[in-house]
Amino acid sequence: MPFLERRPLDFLPFLKEVVKLLERTVVESVTIEVAYQAGQFVVNADPTRMQQMIMNLALNARDAMPRGGRLQFALAEVWVNGPNDAPLAEIPPGPWVHFSVTDEGNGIPTEVLPHIFDPFFTTKGAGQGTGLGLAQVWGIVKQHDGYIDVASHPGAGTTFSIYLPAHIPEKNIPSRPADAALKFGSQEKILVVEDDPVARQALVDSLVAMNYQVRTAKNGREGLDILVADPADISLLISDVIMPEMGGIQLIHELRELGLVTHAILLTGHSHATELDQFLADPSVEWLPKPVSLEQLVSVVTSMLAGV
Repeated sequence: MPFLERRPLDFLPFLKEVVKLLERTVVESVTIEVAYQAGQFVVNADPTRMQQMIMNLALNARDAMPRGGRLQFALAEVWVNGPNDAPLAEIPPGPWVHFSVTDEGNGIPTEVLPHIFDPFFTTKGAGQGTGLGLAQVWGIVKQHDGYIDVASHPGAGTTFSIYLPAHIPEKNIPSRPADAALKFGSQEKILVVEDDPVARQALVDSLVAMNYQVRTAKNGREGLDILVADPADISLLISDVIMPEMGGIQLIHELRELGLVTHAILLTGHSHATELDQFLADPSVEWLPKPVSLEQLVSVVTSMLAGV
């Protein structure tokens, strides 16, 4: 995925063009509507990422309506004066564009809702989906300084609500609290070492959406070769613990023996990974349980790179 190229984008005519494309790709039993009132819907966005976001949400809605139904896209202007009138508590004051996607599908079970944006989480059967679509949507929204929420009830459909900052002349932009700025990357290079291709791609997609460059390796041996060839090129290592040929723990030990201190995040599928206790006093190594949630990934990657 190319580097993010944000520019002023009038979302309404853009959405209408994407809908024309969708009408040729979704099944005939799904009726697509675009709802809006008079207003300004200009956002500062990368058109390619916005199209990907809309397509992913539309295809997700289509899959939730196997017998067909109505899919509605809606746009509205929202002005947030303070926490009391914010549609989501974390949205700071200012003008926002509210983009919602509503289907009449099966709905999402309550226990599943907290996990729908996690990489490779899916409720679909084997071979029907990787669970990357909504994770990509989450990453695109966050990369555009936006917020996303979902409301759903089993059997009663689902609505995704996305809030993007409205684009206004720079001199008129209201001041935004310093702590409200999203902490994403500045094209730092991260090496992902993971033998499972689906898990590896999920991590790559998430990190690219967070504005990092990513290199990959299928096992610790490949990862070691990359790091030894140019250790200064990689800012952070993310590695699975158990892999063929060489796992993540051995990879770190090999690097230490070569005098290379690389900040690393180890991923493990074992909730009680006692083999990681050896790194408890090592500030350059953190570990995360698999499957990794996007919130965890954002938090730990940001924290680790701040200490590099």
